[in-house]
Amino acid sequence: PAAVALALAGRRRRVPAAALAAALLAPPAAEWARGRAGGLGVGRWESLRLADDLAYQAGLWSGVVQSRSPAALLPRL
Repeated sequence: PAAVALALAGRRRRVPAAALAAALLAPPAAEWARGRAGGLGVGRWESLRLADDLAYQAGLWSGVVQSRSPAALLPRL
């Protein structure tokens, strides 16, 4: 949601699409490069990691909406 908000911000403050794509794709690519992909190709690994992240975020936001409390969005330090 933060990336979407930044992408839709005003023209002067808009984050370039390439920067958003890099922020989205770089962590799974680095994980793949470290050899944690279990033999999957980089494209398949990226797709599965993004699907996993999307499912996690959907569940998180669903819980926030159902509980009507943003407490789940706050980090625990």
